[in-house]
Amino acid sequence: MSAGRSHMASTYLVRADRRAPMPKATIVDDAGIEAFAVDVFKQLLRCDTTNYGGGNGSERAAVDVLQRVFTAEGIPFEVVGRTPDRPNIIARLTGNGSSGRRPVLLSAHLDVVPAVKWKEEQWQHDPFAAFEDDDGVIYGRGAIDMKHHAATSVAILVALKRSGISLHRDLIFAGVADEEDGSHYGVEFLVRQHPDLIEAEVMFTEAGGFPFYFNGALLYPVQIAEKGHVNVTITSRGTGGHSSVPHKDNAIGMLGRAASALAERRLPFHLTPQAQPTFDVLSSSGGYATSLALQALLMSTSHEFVLDRVLPSEASRMLEPFLHNLAVPTTVSGGVKSNQVPASAELKVDCRVLPGFTVDDVIDEIKGVVGNGYFDRDEAPSLHIEANECGQPALCQDPSDPRIKAVLDAIQNVINGRGPAGPIIPMMCPGGTDAKHYARHPSGMLCIGFAPLHFDESWAFSKLFHGVNERLSRQGLIWGLHVLYDLVDVLCVDSNPPL
Repeated sequence: MSAGRSHMASTYLVRADRRAPMPKATIVDDAGIEAFAVDVFKQLLRCDTTNYGGGNGSERAAVDVLQRVFTAEGIPFEVVGRTPDRPNIIARLTGNGSSGRRPVLLSAHLDVVPAVKWKEEQWQHDPFAAFEDDDGVIYGRGAIDMKHHAATSVAILVALKRSGISLHRDLIFAGVADEEDGSHYGVEFLVRQHPDLIEAEVMFTEAGGFPFYFNGALLYPVQIAEKGHVNVTITSRGTGGHSSVPHKDNAIGMLGRAASALAERRLPFHLTPQAQPTFDVLSSSGGYATSLALQALLMSTSHEFVLDRVLPSEASRMLEPFLHNLAVPTTVSGGVKSNQVPASAELKVDCRVLPGFTVDDVIDEIKGVVGNGYFDRDEAPSLHIEANECGQPALCQDPSDPRIKAVLDAIQNVINGRGPAGPIIPMMCPGGTDAKHYARHPSGMLCIGFAPLHFDESWAFSKLFHGVNERLSRQGLIWGLHVLYDLVDVLCVDSNPPL
């Protein structure tokens, strides 16, 4: 696939070192609301909402926290769920309807990935204690993924309710379950069973709104697309028997060949319309040499060389998922005794699928990398591949959609106004979020990854997601509170909203 060059880069480029104007005073400038947001954040971090997968886990404690907040503040809410231990909470501030616009939805998942062996993993503090150090850094599983967004969103609803400010459209908050294991108890359930509770014009969730430092430039990613996800199984079949004699048709040996090929070789290069705006902004932000390198990266004849020999390893690792379907070997099973050669073995492969591609496309690419001749042949050893499930399709929003441009313009203005200023960078999320499920809502809502928070350049931010010592500073949380409120103000309070 290919795409013509986008003009989005010029829209979002500003000088990263530009001094932001003094932001206007808002209702969240009140120290009490800032302290309230921090308190809710800490309360949520102290809730062990670990998602162990397979339906095992509970968001009940976090929902109870939010239920007490909304009850105390007189904010209407509903709690719904497939099971009592996997609830979702939806709160709403009703607007006067004067703009005729559908609601704005702020969504945060309340579950977190495990940190069971936190001492062995060398966490500095208990991941469910919400410990704050002398520098105002708050440690906890879910600090950036993504209880910060729940806390700032709830604080904004509370501030608006207390102030009595009139909204021209509804503002909804959804605290949802099970994002870390497919959203079956969360957004998928809500879209299927309670679509009326979450109908919206635009939804904001994770995967954007944080600083991204690229070659000396300060950028702010905003998710507008997302790769799809599917797991596939490669089964190897050979002739089993006793390990005391040679087995040239060894099923495990053949499976090892497939795993090695997928680990060492990339699937083919593709430049999709959803990825083009990212590279437009990066090329314009990183200096002449970087611009040349990125132009070469987007050429099929030089792409592999630039990834392997020109770009720094971390930059290469970050950019590669935007330009390739990924097929990553994750688990192997086969054999029961050391002296018995198994007749079959299995390799699980986690696949991340670019917008515009199908599961069958990725399977064909996997076969091409491993070797088509090894699959489904009559003689042993032979490989067979199939998808374990239908998978989750990619979020394929069109970057040229005027509604997306309107939202991105609003976010850029908010960032510039609050500071530190820097261009936003429209991005495709290589992982998975609730956005793919919200995109299936019959309302056709826009799904945007923007859950603002701040940190300085010294933080290895990408390693904190699902990582050891996940944390966020008090000031980084408060910055996100102000930026998110500024955006809500533009969309829900201003008399001439852009969307």
